[in-house]
Amino acid sequence: MPTRKESTEFEEAEPRHRGPWLLIIVVIVAIAIAIWQVPDDTLPTEAPPEENAGQPGDVQRSAAPPLTPAPAPLPAAQPAPSEGEIARTLISEHRSSNSGEDLDTLFVEAERLQTQGNETDAYLLLFYLAREGHGPAALQLAEAADPVVAGSRVELLEQADAVQAIKWYRIASAAGIGEADSRLAALKRYLEQQAANGDLKAQRQLLQW
Repeated sequence: MPTRKESTEFEEAEPRHRGPWLLIIVVIVAIAIAIWQVPDDTLPTEAPPEENAGQPGDVQRSAAPPLTPAPAPLPAAQPAPSEGEIARTLISEHRSSNSGEDLDTLFVEAERLQTQGNETDAYLLLFYLAREGHGPAALQLAEAADPVVAGSRVELLEQADAVQAIKWYRIASAAGIGEADSRLAALKRYLEQQAANGDLKAQRQLLQW
């Protein structure tokens, strides 16, 4: 049985024996706590850059320009009217209106067409107007057919025709065109001269009087 002295020495030695281990444990715990508090390097610390963000030094891509709509197709070119189509259209419109006040307007249009070289439409309009009793139109047709005149209007017909000239002069005269009477008298003298020279055609044409 140990004596009191021995017991006291044992008790004093025991704390000295446990002292270093206690310190080691404290250090290990402190290190563990320190490691636990260190942030994980695998976790991102900043928000990831946007997908389209450019890197330093890279040329930023500009936004694509808006698409420009394709221009509307040009309307198809209208075909040129056929010979006589303009005159037939104007005559049809005049007949539908049942008005005689537009004869002068048609006459102006006939002169415009003739100036442009559209002899077919001009002649059709003048022919229609003359049959409606329009004096100036009838005078132009008479001069175109008159073998004596051979003026600027003769191109309306392929060749002179005294019978047609007589007819249109008389219509123009009835409409009050005084020039028609003098032209008609000159045409009669011409035919008489031709008939006296044995022209059978002129002799037949004189039968119109």
